[in-house]
Amino acid sequence: MDLICLIANKYSKSEIVEINQEIDSWYDIQEYVIEYRTRIDLDFQVKSTKASWVNPSNETELEKSWQNQEGEAEKVITVPWGINRISNFYSDLTFNRKTICICPSPEHKYANLHDPLTAKYIITLVRMIANRFGQNEIIYCVDSMYPPSLLYEEASSGKSLEDLKKIGINEFGEPKNDISDSMKDLFFFDKAETELPTFKSWNWSDSKYK
Repeated sequence: MDLICLIANKYSKSEIVEINQEIDSWYDIQEYVIEYRTRIDLDFQVKSTKASWVNPSNETELEKSWQNQEGEAEKVITVPWGINRISNFYSDLTFNRKTICICPSPEHKYANLHDPLTAKYIITLVRMIANRFGQNEIIYCVDSMYPPSLLYEEASSGKSLEDLKKIGINEFGEPKNDISDSMKDLFFFDKAETELPTFKSWNWSDSKYK
């Protein structure tokens, strides 16, 4: 199951279809990722720093993809896969109508949070991306297999970040304040300006859904 990181989407369709150019200018994030990857792999090299749409996108296709996800279309609309998703060498970014889904890459599996050093890298990276999108609050969950994947589904169906927070608390309870503990529940909140905790090693036997 993949790690899902959700923030509010403040962008219009016209801004979204051109946003890969803005993402390409995030040199501080590129440097952070390259420095981390080089430390763990001395042979690491970046083939391209460019962000690109999985499928070429325009405003019409983006709206169709949202209608399809939200089930609001009168009939099934054929939309190319990934029409609302941008990829680069460190993340996949999916633009829903009211949220943006950040999925670190290649560290996209939730189990990467088991390791303290990797968890610190991922949380820091997601905070940096959220800040670049003008957002501070982040909701973390999973994309499949366990109950908190509901939040991923609701985000895709057009719910706002505030809606998702309410749904998450109602369904799964208030997350623990320390994200190093709450990540074991596969659903937690983070704020980009708060001090990072001391991350601890854990495994699935520590999880709420073991």
